[in-house]
Amino acid sequence: MPSKPPRTAAVPTLRFSTDAFPERERVAAWREIFGRTVVSVDIEPLHPDGFRAQATVCALPGLGILFASNGAQRAILPREMIKHDDVSFMAAPTCQWTASQLGRNPALGPGDGILMSNADVGSLTLASQCRLTTFCVPRAAIARLVPDLGAAFARRTPAGSAPLKLLVGYLAASWTPRP
Repeated sequence: MPSKPPRTAAVPTLRFSTDAFPERERVAAWREIFGRTVVSVDIEPLHPDGFRAQATVCALPGLGILFASNGAQRAILPREMIKHDDVSFMAAPTCQWTASQLGRNPALGPGDGILMSNADVGSLTLASQCRLTTFCVPRAAIARLVPDLGAAFARRTPAGSAPLKLLVGYLAASWTPRP
């Protein structure tokens, strides 16, 4: 008789939506609860009136994935909020955006990607409402695989690049917990 497949633990998932708050409290909730507590960044909505956002965070050992949809905003990682040296890759936002870190300030378009250091001060500005995917891995997990990892931070990965298309396609096909 065939044995049953082993039970697998559910992926720890956090869902957050500003819709759960009265309109006057949405910006504060997104900034304080989600920004400062969940992702450890200071978020400044560019257009606070009518601001809406939602996110799903999936946490696995050595990997965090964030699917979000939010209004125009600036996310800042100031020195006092740095908690670890993980690296994050933001994949294919659906809007114009900019990044700033380590003296680099690339202007990015819809679909572009970027690798950022969570151990260094930096910021991202999303110019309008958009959807995005971000994932985070420990620096130690990739440092030995990527020569001169620091040179890759805050550099544009073009939307049309084959690796980025493969990554975004894989994440879209493999992960269903969209906000």
